[in-house]
Amino acid sequence: MRRLSLLLAASTTVLLLGASLNACMNLDAPTACQTSGRCEDAASDVVVDSGTDSGIDALPDVGTETSESGVPCGPSDECKTGDTRTVVGSCPAVGDVKQQLCDACKWALAACVPKKGWRPMAAPPSGFAGRSEHAGAWTGTDLFVYGGIGTSSGLNTGARYEFSTDTWQSLPAAATGAPAGRSAGAWTGKEFFVWSDDPTGALSANRFARYDVAGSAWKSVAAPGTALPYRYYAATVFASTTSEVLIWSGFDGSKCRSDGASYNPATDAWTALPTAPIDPRANMVHVWTGTELLVWGGDCDGIKYADGARYNPSTKVWTKLPAAPVELEPRRYANFAFSGSMLFVYGGWDGGFNYYNDGALYTLGGTWSLVPKLETTVLPGADRFGASMWGHDGSFWVWSGSSGGGTRRPGGARYSGSSWSAMDITAEPSPRDAAVTAWTGKSSIVWGGMGSGATRLADGAIFTP
Repeated sequence: MRRLSLLLAASTTVLLLGASLNACMNLDAPTACQTSGRCEDAASDVVVDSGTDSGIDALPDVGTETSESGVPCGPSDECKTGDTRTVVGSCPAVGDVKQQLCDACKWALAACVPKKGWRPMAAPPSGFAGRSEHAGAWTGTDLFVYGGIGTSSGLNTGARYEFSTDTWQSLPAAATGAPAGRSAGAWTGKEFFVWSDDPTGALSANRFARYDVAGSAWKSVAAPGTALPYRYYAATVFASTTSEVLIWSGFDGSKCRSDGASYNPATDAWTALPTAPIDPRANMVHVWTGTELLVWGGDCDGIKYADGARYNPSTKVWTKLPAAPVELEPRRYANFAFSGSMLFVYGGWDGGFNYYNDGALYTLGGTWSLVPKLETTVLPGADRFGASMWGHDGSFWVWSGSSGGGTRRPGGARYSGSSWSAMDITAEPSPRDAAVTAWTGKSSIVWGGMGSGATRLADGAIFTP
């Protein structure tokens, strides 16, 4: 639960195909026409992008400046193939803008696409406190947030953020004995499943609940009993193939747990997981790949790990991962993201004086490969842990997090094509670690976390590549 990253892989490239514009088109605002019948790029109406940016765009660069006949675009043509321009017009989703792509030297029909870069999120409901180590889950349209550690105590409040309208809604108050404090969560397709540490400090029993979206009400969860004894800092994912929540390992206050369990929301029942082929641990990398739970790294009782395993809930079989490169030293609190068929692991901390700025890619069913170190010339304070990460279309981004001494550092970087480059930090939120991070399919949401001076934050922002 220490570092929650919610990553939903989806293909989101928007291709603008359709009739080209041979004359002026009324896009909710007048435009001026030249005598040739082509539209001018009036400053009040459109802004032209040269089409030579870094490449991961909602409107991809075509790369050749030729017409349909293969002749290079000339002065009499509307545009250079690959250019994009923003045009005046309204879009149904907050944060989207209307853009056109130049295809074969002609402007294609406009479409609504997310505006690139950072933009702030709306403020949460009044009184919704800042927090870290909170649960979060992305539904495909909304982000749920619940629990966590506030300024002076564990929290048992939740809220729901609608991405398309940039609005929040408070969740109903949870029942007595509901989860509170350090929490983890998962979206089951119908419900927001949440579980937490023992907020009483007795370290004796976890708390569980689930929020039914259709009924707008909290529902109870059966006690797991011996299937899942008390723990925290465990791996938690929703297994879409078997419609179960999987929880594995974690720390019980004196030792790491070697067991785990699955929870079936349809039957409200728990089942113990088979024994894993790796040592128990906490603070590990953990993702759902679409078919398996994958875990790597972590620590327990001062021992750090650089190995991992994957669990298939359909076959109920664990399999050890191939050995990671020896250069990828054992660590906890590693930053991670999963996209397509690749797990990206970067940074982390050994619990002592060593913070890391290296990383590696693991391809499902394949092997590990090292990536170049993220140098301070690209990102000052590049040796980070607790950062937000997300991946899309072969690229991965890391933003903020903490470095040596627990200093929260601003800025971020993008890894693509075997090299790192600095992220655009215009309008970025304040530095933080332990934030909830959700990939929407087009953008990344970063909310909450711990800021400078151990301040628990109640704000967030959205980044669109």
